[in-house]
Order: sequence, then structure tokens, then C-alpha cells
Amino acid sequence: MNIIGPYWNDLVTPLYPWVNTVNRILSNSQLPYLHGPTICLLSDVAGEHRTSRYEAISILAIAFDTIGEWEYRRQQVRNEILKDNRRISFKNLNDKRRKQALRPYLNAIDTMTGACITFVIRKDIQNLCSLPTDLSEFRDLVSLEGKWNPKGFERAIRLAHFVSLLIAGLTHPNQNVYWISDEDNIFANRSRSQDVNLLASYFTSYYARHPLGELGIGTTQIDENDLRLEDLVALPDLLGGALAEVATSIAATYNGHIPLHLALDLPAKLSLKTKSLVDWLADDGQLLKRPIIVFDLTHTGLLQVSRLNLSSLGATRPRVALL
Repeated sequence: MNIIGPYWNDLVTPLYPWVNTVNRILSNSQLPYLHGPTICLLSDVAGEHRTSRYEAISILAIAFDTIGEWEYRRQQVRNEILKDNRRISFKNLNDKRRKQALRPYLNAIDTMTGACITFVIRKDIQNLCSLPTDLSEFRDLVSLEGKWNPKGFERAIRLAHFVSLLIAGLTHPNQNVYWISDEDNIFANRSRSQDVNLLASYFTSYYARHPLGELGIGTTQIDENDLRLEDLVALPDLLGGALAEVATSIAATYNGHIPLHLALDLPAKLSLKTKSLVDWLADDGQLLKRPIIVFDLTHTGLLQVSRLNLSSLGATRPRVALL
């Protein structure tokens, strides 16, 4: 089947004002048509360490029947470089074998049809999707059972909301959707996992204007011995880690904020692994698109939602602009 694009279902009656901006950005991001009976979303959260000013939620959305070439190349990487089943991750990318595997791995990813959307969020934004009173309201609304504090619940509802927006925007009638997340304290136990499932189902039902097939949610714990799911979730892990570092470094250079409407050279002090990933991110001419959306605060404390554009521009190192 021919791939038709760009494609995005407009989101109507948003629950939060910033959804309108996200909708506008993604509707202009040249996202591909994800055809076939099954769509997979794979997510990871990065930037949780104390030195990072930003958290990054990265979500890979793919048409499952387009991953044949990726699977062939992935197995080559596993058979020739990562023979001991070590996991590809941003944190461990300084390892010699993982560094050697990075470029072949990214080249394999570029054969897939889909998008990896990264939401970079300033940590000072504590209530993007929930207020302290919302926990008790949602506990009644969708029958939550897990033990949550306000911070943990905000992280859970934030992730579930972003995933639901992408399901509503990228899917077509009667497609099956499977969301796989990296193992995270959001999914620390059965009750929490069930709560996230309920939240995602609630938001998806609200935003999606077409009927879906099966909606399944799990973590990489269900991965088989071939590490396929681990290798898919590795991309959100890599991009989330790199972009949290990029945002933190830019903000540190420019008085604590990422300047709007300016083309900036990326800070020279970025780690080598982040520079390698930024080079890949800046190439948006592939089948797999990679929009970056930043949630920041202005100097007056107002929420600012913008698209982060990366471009080589013929310079010695990539440049960045928040638009």
C-alpha cells in the first residue's frame, strides 16, 4: 500500500489550553499515514536526574507492518556487535560496543514509517495535567486503585495524556493500538499499571473521534528473548536523554530559558553521545519523523509551548530554534 501523508486528525475540544498548540504543531509536522491493522506506541521518560532542568517524554509511533527491514537490520546489529544481549540506552552509551552499534541502529530505525515525538518539559512546571485536587476526582471518575502522591500522579496523567493525544491524532478507524512503556516507577506494580491503563483509555475515548480495535498497554517486561521491544523502546530512551541534556544546556547558556524565535548554535559542552543523536535528529528527510515540542516558562512565569527545530544549516555544528 502506498504511504499517504502528511496525516494528522485534528484534536477538538481540548481538556487543556496547551493541547491546541500541540495540535497545531503536529498537524504541520509532515507526519506519515500509519496504515495497516496495528499501530504500536513505545514510550520512555528521561531527564529525571537532579542536574537536568528538563524532563523528556519521548513516544515512538509506528505502523507495525513496516518494521520488516528494521527487524532484519536490528538482528544484524545484535549478531555482529551486541552479541551479549546488552541493552541500548542513553545512560550506557559511553560503552564501546554500544557506541559502535549506535549508527547502524539509527540507520535501521530510518527504514520504519512513523514518528518519534518528544515532549521536553521544564521541571518547574508542576501541574501541566493535574491539580492537587484532581487525584481524588480521578480516583472516583475512573476507579483508580494505586497509591499515588500528587507528583507521581502528575507524571502518570501527563504520560497517559500525551499517549492518548497521539493515538487520537495518528490512528484510523478500527486499528488495533498497543502501547509499550519502558519499566518505570509509574508502572511500579499491578495497581499503578492498571491506573495508567484506565487513564489512557479515558483520554483516548475523549479525543478519538473514530472507533478503535483493541487497545493494549504493557511494559518491556513482556519482551521475549529476542529483545525486539527493548530495541524499539531504546529510541525514545536515547532521544529523551539527549534532548533533556540539550534543553538543560541551552537554558544554562541563556539565563535559564530557551530563547524564542532565535537560531542558536548548540552549546559546545554537550556530551559526544548527545551530539551524535542531535546529528541524527536534524535529518528530517527520512520516513521516520521526529518533532520536538518544548514546554517552558517565560520570564514572567507563563507557560510557553513551542516546536524545537534542529538544523545543520551548513554550520560546523547543528543549530536550534524554538518556534
